[in-house]
Amino acid sequence: MTKHAAKQTRLKPVTDGFRVDEDLPVIPIKFNATDAVSASSHAHPRGQLIYASRGVVRVVTPVGTWIVPPTQAIWIPPNIEHDVTFPGDVALFSLFVANSKCQQLSQTCAVLKVSGLLRELIIRACELGDQYQAGDASYRFMQVLIDEIVRAETTELELPAAADLRLVKVTDALSRNPQASPDYEQLAELACISVRTLARLFIQETGMSLGTWNRRLLVHKAIVQLTSGKSVTTVALNMGYKNPTSFVEMFRKTIGVSPKRYLIEIKTQ
Repeated sequence: MTKHAAKQTRLKPVTDGFRVDEDLPVIPIKFNATDAVSASSHAHPRGQLIYASRGVVRVVTPVGTWIVPPTQAIWIPPNIEHDVTFPGDVALFSLFVANSKCQQLSQTCAVLKVSGLLRELIIRACELGDQYQAGDASYRFMQVLIDEIVRAETTELELPAAADLRLVKVTDALSRNPQASPDYEQLAELACISVRTLARLFIQETGMSLGTWNRRLLVHKAIVQLTSGKSVTTVALNMGYKNPTSFVEMFRKTIGVSPKRYLIEIKTQ
């Protein structure tokens, strides 16, 4: 365990995801967390939408990693094993959706754009809680909330996981030491394969090139640092860029907005 991980608070297990009651299409909860991590890797029969109105959420599954800023939420289908980490100060809203209602939602994890309407619906759901009955006003409200989740647009912030142990060595090394321009020959040597084989295996395992995967990783790392208050210049240097301009251009091409615009969108949420 790293020094940072040792400082993280391990949260108590949340049992709401295991409640089967189909008369409750959504079980909403809200809590705050600081430098915390879920009790353990877990899966539950209810689907889960995780939204943070403040701070960043990191979700890890066997197939990938997602970083979720305040402008977005992550949908986790039922029975998907996952770990959740809350770096920094996080205000969390979590909606556990009944299994029978999940068929109309994505069957894979997805990061969703949170519109102003969806944000208000999520907040209102947590105010209503789970003290409602089938057919009453709150029950109908939860149905509308599910419909709005279905309509939400997806984003491209997934960081696919590699199963091949040779590639795991590479992705772990890049995660520990983010680099704007990694040395592919060194990475190939670490994996004990050629550069050409490394490139081929990476596309085969993750569906994207090593360069694209590395840029996604840099964005993941940058989002955590930007939302913690670090300047764009500081983050750019931390990512290995010699000047902020190149970093800003990479960030914009990857998620569609500049780091400054991204921070403005978060603050206006």
